[in-house]
Amino acid sequence: QVLWAPSRFFNALCHLFLGVRFRAHRLLGLAYLVLFFLATLDELSGRLVPALYVTLPFCGCLQAIIACRTFTFLPAADEKSQGLYHPTRAMSYDFIFENVYFSGLLLFQSCYLSFRSMRTNALFLPLELVGVFFPYYTVRGFFPQSSFRHNANDKDPWVRRYSKFVKVFYVIAKHF
Repeated sequence: QVLWAPSRFFNALCHLFLGVRFRAHRLLGLAYLVLFFLATLDELSGRLVPALYVTLPFCGCLQAIIACRTFTFLPAADEKSQGLYHPTRAMSYDFIFENVYFSGLLLFQSCYLSFRSMRTNALFLPLELVGVFFPYYTVRGFFPQSSFRHNANDKDPWVRRYSKFVKVFYVIAKHF
């Protein structure tokens, strides 16, 4: 039984990442995980390879865009459920589309910190103003907005606890 565990694990990984259905999304997800692993090793070793800190968010943003183009069949969000906490646990299309905004914001931040010219060249000043100081006022309106508030009052106690847990995680991640 134990001897076959690595084989089953390998077969499961192949099934997960090399499946025919949603192939582009799966392969980009695998690339993202590899880049994340490399960035973690890079961070732990104390050396910094700037290319990793740009390609990782680029891969994430590209994957969010591919997800929007691929998963068009997902339900739209409504005021009561944002999808992630829905009884079927299917994410809403709006929730996935919103991830394009946040991954794009991370990509901009990574490029801004990695390329000194974006901070010193006057030609980048308009982009700097939009991306650093006003992204929530200029770009945010083009993307749907989900709210934890809609799920915190759910009748299902599991959904209430889970949404509060995720909200605490997001607040901690946002400020630290």
